Amino acid sequence: MPRGTAASMIRRWLLPVTISLLLLVPLSPSDAASPGFAATEGQEFSGQVGVALIPCKKEGELFNCGALPSTLSAEIEWGDGIADMVQATKGACKETTCDYAVTGTHIYAEEGSYDVAFTVSNPFGVPNPLKGSATADVADAALTNPAATSGLAGSEGDSGSYHLMSFADSNPGATPGDFTAVIDWGDGSSASGGTVTASAGGFAVSASHPYAEEGTYPATVRVNDVGGQSAVATVQIAVADASLTATPAGPLTATARIPAAFALARFLDADPLGVASDYSAIVEWGDGTASTGTVTAGQSGAFDVAAAHDYTAQGIYSVSVRITDAALTSVRVATTVTVRATSGTAMSGNGAGKVTGSGGAPGVRCVVPKLEGKKLAPARRLLERHHCTLGKVKRKRRAGAKRGVVLSQAPKAGSHLREGSRVSVVIAASKP
Repeated sequence: MPRGTAASMIRRWLLPVTISLLLLVPLSPSDAASPGFAATEGQEFSGQVGVALIPCKKEGELFNCGALPSTLSAEIEWGDGIADMVQATKGACKETTCDYAVTGTHIYAEEGSYDVAFTVSNPFGVPNPLKGSATADVADAALTNPAATSGLAGSEGDSGSYHLMSFADSNPGATPGDFTAVIDWGDGSSASGGTVTASAGGFAVSASHPYAEEGTYPATVRVNDVGGQSAVATVQIAVADASLTATPAGPLTATARIPAAFALARFLDADPLGVASDYSAIVEWGDGTASTGTVTAGQSGAFDVAAAHDYTAQGIYSVSVRITDAALTSVRVATTVTVRATSGTAMSGNGAGKVTGSGGAPGVRCVVPKLEGKKLAPARRLLERHHCTLGKVKRKRRAGAKRGVVLSQAPKAGSHLREGSRVSVVIAASKP
């Protein structure tokens, strides 16, 4: 037999054997990476995690992808310590492989990036199942329903607690510790923190703040989530002038036609920031005359009202003292003065023997000074030196004017009035 012929026969015999051996080698799955998926903290994710490529089962010398089952068991490790057994569903097939979609449902408690791993069982029983990986990008849940509290009211100087706003988190697993709150109180003071607590259906923000002056203030509340979300609300806080409480001195005594100094009353302001220059006092002596009193700081945060007066006749007089602060809040107290006939000894109104200058000597007049351009407290003191008293105080905004400066007065400067007459002023208000 020719050499070439024998060689050809051997090649024809070996070729099908070689092909058959190659086809008999089981096809193993290989590691696969999927692009990843997005989710939101606290909200259920349901969808595809990745795709596994499973080799088709061989029958004889042909690949029969249709012989693979419609589902294969799989496991998903979500990257947050939780794993679930799921089903991988058969999809499109190519010549030698079929796609199996790995799907599942899961809720991430916190935002962040998670490394997800999945495995799919091998229908051929090869020890190593197919492994795949993906990345879960979990977004912070949005804050919803920020609502400012209406009708908030306080008093100047009072460090009251205000329930400022409420809000919700679309993450049902959120806790108060996930949030911080910062409040701009609208009065030019430094911003401060608030307290976040759980409330029905969400969370609430509260905080304390002392307002130095009465007025209506827009407080802006900003809530920040640790994941980066935020919510903002602006609440209006109406701050009233603090109340005054007063206690009269007395009963008092004096001697007719002997000028005497009287300690008339002691009062307290609920505003702990008040100073003596914030107040004025008018004394009606019960004999048809009136004059201003002097307010000085006393002990334990109190203030004292004193004034001098000379009675021309003996008798018992009902004295009324009206104390008014810069915001026109006032309190009135009453006492009595028993005036004895002149005996040649000058007695003070409180029995201390102190004699001072006259508070109601004949011929004393209120000569109205010029007040424009002065602050309210110096204007009040200037009036007192001219035997006048401060009347109504109105506030008006005027471009370029400094806050608290007197813009106009009535009556005008130079007017001659009876002692203790009131002079009303208009002062510049703060900018809106």
